[in-house]
Amino acid sequence: MPSRPGIPADIAREILTESGHRCAVCGEGCPLERAHIVPWRESREHKAENLICLCANCHQRADNEHWGEKALHAYKERPWVLRRSDHPNPASGSMTRVELRLGLQLERFLEQDKGYLQSSLSGYLGIPPEAVQIVRIEKSTSIRVAIELPTESAERLASAYEEKEPELIRYLAPTVLIGLYADIHRDGKRYVGTIVGESTSREFRLAVAHETIREQDIIAVDAELRQPEGGTVPEKIRVWAKVQRIERLNPLFPAEAGHELAATRTDPFDTVLSLSREMVTAVCQVLGAEPLGGSASGKLDHLRYPPQPASSAYRPDSTDIARIVLGELEQRKDRALDIATLSNRPAVDVAVDGHAIVTRHLAILAMTGAGKSWTARRIIEELAAKNYPIVIFDPHGDYTGLADVPGLKERVRRYYAQFPIFEEDSGTVAEIVNTLGYALTDTMSTRFDDVFHAAGTFIVDDSDEMKQRVEWLARTIGKPDLLTYGVKLDMWLIANLAEAGEMVLRQDEEGVKRQLADWGWTGFGNYSGTDRRTLEGIKKRAYRAAAALRRMEQTNQRIASSAQPLPTDRKELVSYGQVSVVALAGYTGDFQATIYSIIADDIFEARVRDDLKLPVLLLLEEAHNFAPARAAIPAEQRAITTTKQIAQEGRKFGVGLILVSQRPSRLDETTLSQCNSYIIMRMVNPADQNFVRRVVETLAEDEAKLLPDLDVGEAILSGQLINFPVLVKVKEPESKGEREERDAFEVLEEAYAGIANQARG
Repeated sequence: MPSRPGIPADIAREILTESGHRCAVCGEGCPLERAHIVPWRESREHKAENLICLCANCHQRADNEHWGEKALHAYKERPWVLRRSDHPNPASGSMTRVELRLGLQLERFLEQDKGYLQSSLSGYLGIPPEAVQIVRIEKSTSIRVAIELPTESAERLASAYEEKEPELIRYLAPTVLIGLYADIHRDGKRYVGTIVGESTSREFRLAVAHETIREQDIIAVDAELRQPEGGTVPEKIRVWAKVQRIERLNPLFPAEAGHELAATRTDPFDTVLSLSREMVTAVCQVLGAEPLGGSASGKLDHLRYPPQPASSAYRPDSTDIARIVLGELEQRKDRALDIATLSNRPAVDVAVDGHAIVTRHLAILAMTGAGKSWTARRIIEELAAKNYPIVIFDPHGDYTGLADVPGLKERVRRYYAQFPIFEEDSGTVAEIVNTLGYALTDTMSTRFDDVFHAAGTFIVDDSDEMKQRVEWLARTIGKPDLLTYGVKLDMWLIANLAEAGEMVLRQDEEGVKRQLADWGWTGFGNYSGTDRRTLEGIKKRAYRAAAALRRMEQTNQRIASSAQPLPTDRKELVSYGQVSVVALAGYTGDFQATIYSIIADDIFEARVRDDLKLPVLLLLEEAHNFAPARAAIPAEQRAITTTKQIAQEGRKFGVGLILVSQRPSRLDETTLSQCNSYIIMRMVNPADQNFVRRVVETLAEDEAKLLPDLDVGEAILSGQLINFPVLVKVKEPESKGEREERDAFEVLEEAYAGIANQARG
């Protein structure tokens, strides 16, 4: 029953997977063959249901002993890996988490390779497939897969990876294993190195065992300290530290030798130079100390005396590390927000102090594409689960997806923002006309104030009176649509009244002049023919500005989709358990800044006057546009003033801030310095890096050096939201942004297919 060439790769992998990468009959490992159950000469096709995985010995026996189709089908349906699982499951004992990094595309792994990985590992380790439990899959520059294995199997796998055993590579092929970390401990400890050289109460150096730690790992050293009073019984303490940097040196391979070999193009491995006598040293920052055997509060005391050189350092288990990372938050779970895992230890969940975020302000700083909006949405979802009122100023539609999260669907309110013209003074509105229309002359600017105030008094509460005014306006300017749609306090009303004033002056009717003066148009009775031309100029510019403003408002409403208009009473934005998303997309930066400052001012003043009873958190996406370092226009200056006031005084009145920015160097330094918590992600721009180092006092120099090299979704947490600065991987939020980045070529092909379908239809 010889196998034939040409078995498709996907079918060959399926056969390997179902047999657990072992012979279906005896459980022998590599090498394996794919055998036909119904002989090739009869079937003439390679179907998965007609193929079985056998070792060479069983394949030959099946041919020589004529096992037949029935027996082979029985082995296929219940291969050795399943029959083995009839025995006691090794997974019933202690389990250990292992993190694998695989060189694969996430989509392919989820669709094809997930089961293949499980069967490959179970086959290699000789354990049932159900003993290989995939617990987490994450995407960064590679795929991170966290699995749980029986501890003995995890130790064997880690050892095989470190020794690069060819058999492991054969079992996993063609999957590329580019990294492995095993959370292996004995008696709760795993030795990582020995303290050498100078040791202080703030820092020490470790001679490191080969590849046992990484930068930003958290380690511990057990020490004994005698009391200064001369006590005879030493106090046993555990000193906690973080690996800041790792240095690697081979003293037997000097630089001069390297230059000589490079000049002669000689491979160092072809020489007698020693390449294995490396010295690996880690510089570790002391985090604090706690009594050994005492209460596990998570609170660390300051270390006032350095640990002894020659002391052994070890990596504690995940439970202990989680306790230290949480600190006092361990006893205040009601304040904890579950947002991340330790980047080097995916088994350790990292929660942050929500109280510190909502009362003492948070800054999320990162370059474009590093995951800042992803992180902000995760925090918003966690705060919303605790019913905290939140108002989000969203310039790009990054937060519209919050309304699609099942648990938040009924609590997220989306609003489109109509620019509140009459909440501004006439000078500001004149500047808007200059910007959106074209510039008013000096004479027009003088009369514009009159037109603005006339428009403000044109609308009255008396319905009969209002009807008469609208009828007069529609008749005077020849726009009967006003009778159907009415008038509102907007730029169109200013333009309409300017035109009406022009027409009245053209007709020169004294009675109508007095009527307009009675309606609130101050001084209109004294207007002359020259003023008619002035009003004509105001009319043209105001109509043009109104049209431009309408385009922005329509764009805003379209992006905000099912949103409702922004309430004039801003207190309605703040409600128990409510997340209010104010869509600002479609407006230019100066209009966004103005809308934000008006709303934020109103909310803050309502809290100061105690008209608003609930506390509130304001989130500013693209915060450098709302609180820039230097104001270029009056709208930005007003926004800076508002943001500064909230940053400096908000804590007293229950108004918190989250600033999200991709250009921190353009942020107002005073505002940023008022934030007591920081989430800092990948940052390449040198100006941004230097600014963050200067302003963020809790960020150490070694952490700052990591910023350009962080993966997407990785972040350094620093400040009052966390016990001490840590490197984490932010967990995926449930919500999606309106403008999630997708592959450009996939988008192109989808758009082209849509055009083609429309043309055919």
